[in-house]
Amino acid sequence: MALDTLTLKGTSLNDETNYALEALDLTPPPKKPEWAQSSDGDGSDLVRTPLFENRTITMTLRVMPQASKDAALEKVGTLADLLQEAEKNPDGIALVYKPATATKEFTFYVLTGAITAIPMVNEGSSSGWYNAHAPQLNISLTCKPFGYGAEVTGAAAKTIETGLSTVVLTVATLAGDVPAEGRLVVVDTAAIGRRYVEWGLEQRYYNSETALILDNESMTAVGGAPSEAANTGAYKPSGTKGTIATTLLTEPTICANTGNLKHIGTFRVKCRVQAVLGEGSMAEKVHVRLAYQDGEGPLRANDWQSPLLGGKFVEVNLGIITLTTALKGTQKWLGQIEAYSENAATKDVLHVDYLTFIPVLEGYGKARGQQSNAPGTIVAFDNFSTGTLSGNLNTRTPAVGAAWATSGAATDWTVETGKAKRATKSDAGPRWGVLGAAVGNSAITAVLRTTLVANEKLEAGLNVGAILRWVDSNNYAFARLSRLPFVAGLNIECNVGVKVAGVVTFLANSIAMAPLSVETYTATIDFEALVDGSMQATFKAEGRSVTLAATSSAVATGGALASGKPGVFDEAGAPTSSRLVESVSVSQLGAIPYCVQPSRTMEVRNNATIAADSAGTYYGNVPAYRGSRFYVPQDGSENRTSRIIVKADRNDLEAADQQTIADAFTAECKVTPRYHVIPR
Repeated sequence: MALDTLTLKGTSLNDETNYALEALDLTPPPKKPEWAQSSDGDGSDLVRTPLFENRTITMTLRVMPQASKDAALEKVGTLADLLQEAEKNPDGIALVYKPATATKEFTFYVLTGAITAIPMVNEGSSSGWYNAHAPQLNISLTCKPFGYGAEVTGAAAKTIETGLSTVVLTVATLAGDVPAEGRLVVVDTAAIGRRYVEWGLEQRYYNSETALILDNESMTAVGGAPSEAANTGAYKPSGTKGTIATTLLTEPTICANTGNLKHIGTFRVKCRVQAVLGEGSMAEKVHVRLAYQDGEGPLRANDWQSPLLGGKFVEVNLGIITLTTALKGTQKWLGQIEAYSENAATKDVLHVDYLTFIPVLEGYGKARGQQSNAPGTIVAFDNFSTGTLSGNLNTRTPAVGAAWATSGAATDWTVETGKAKRATKSDAGPRWGVLGAAVGNSAITAVLRTTLVANEKLEAGLNVGAILRWVDSNNYAFARLSRLPFVAGLNIECNVGVKVAGVVTFLANSIAMAPLSVETYTATIDFEALVDGSMQATFKAEGRSVTLAATSSAVATGGALASGKPGVFDEAGAPTSSRLVESVSVSQLGAIPYCVQPSRTMEVRNNATIAADSAGTYYGNVPAYRGSRFYVPQDGSENRTSRIIVKADRNDLEAADQQTIADAFTAECKVTPRYHVIPR
């Protein structure tokens, strides 16, 4: 006769040679519902899907007749040792159960257990201790709530959607009666690394007729119009329309709408846009938002957002929308993209490229490769407190690093105790000063003090700042503070840019630092440039702080500015007074904080989000992750399908541009079914 099989960490508990199973209770663990009760309503409502208590499994086990009592006692001792072992393992030990003649089995994980009774009687069903050297044991096991099946592939590895660094997976069949533990496996096949990975999952309201990507050709232009201008890098999945372009006014206008769509559920809406700025315009003064109408309900508007960078394609987070099921008739909702500019009317143009709808209700997560706050290795430092404290800055030996080398506009900095000073009234170009050796991944902190003349209109601006990747006067990256020309008051502009082959390109700018309330101010510039092409600068002055981010292929490995020296620069504008460099500190930074290393793997799991190192031999936590654990709902009696969208971008989209959108990667979904009641 076929027997149920029960195996505890490889030891059979029903082989009828060592042990025989006489009774087994696998009663499912109780749910832990959380209720919300209203004082003016009947009953209570569930706050969320209930969780479960641990499972208690009890059994009556017979030690089969042994040659001696000592041999029987040894069998009891083996069981006691196994239960002790369970307590030493955070995830417990495996208890595998397979019903007789069944093809399915599932595994419980025993966290602790005890032999609760050893009857010692001469007759009856509990006898055996004295007569046959076959003790009967009562055992109680405390286990994780569920039984587990074997891991299977829920959705095979799939490459990106055409033209986008995005993969959409569907899981059509999944056993179990509670959501499965999952592994979302992301592999960088383009060998460029990823600093931003985002995913979302939907099931209950999944509709194959709805898309999670809506390109501009599927939208309706309202205040805007289809455009091909300034659209290098635009998403064109099937046609020639690059974007929907809207010339912005100082009052909000509708750029485009989505038309009636059929989504149901809660989604985070992302929009890829490009703000082409007029002369003197600032990116932070361009504003865009999503307004939406759920069915025939009122039009709701999310908060205004500003594109991170002017002139670059960036991803803007337009916020959360919740779309309810139609009570009768055809499901519908409509969204519209609205925008305006605080800059002068008709100067700025907003290009809308495409929308991404990321489900968030049933599963959502985001990994970011944020730069570590850990210090790098100091490779150059000078606070003008050591060595010769007089004369010109050129050839001065700093406290750490190779000597200063200055060039450019006439009149060098002069060194004094605690500072290097420059006081020329008008320059035809910058004066540059660099120190130390050429480095790649690097950061500089420069403390600068400047005295400005307030409330005078200037014919030329004052420019001071920090340098990284200096090759020569025609090739370097910079973070700059500028006094705006032709403007009264202490109006200060912050810039990040590069100069390559003599051509200056401003990549990010802001006037959020202006106006300062004092004529003499001390500014600190923290500027870093990494070998993936990303740069970030934080400007601090008089209690204000501005952070700008940018990317440039010139700064990336293989670019014209792949490595270079650090330093500072100064360019006077009349009638300004003295500018001081008080300290300069340069660090060589560690490796790029990728979520997915080039050609390597990242996994979002039910208990962690991990990534392989650059060699592929070690897995550890990603630099930063926020969101839910990765569980995939079972298909159930309704045979529901789960859909998962995965985005993996080379840049940290919350701090840099989204110029490149078609870097190849693959994503697949592995699942381990879980059972509350029985395997089926």
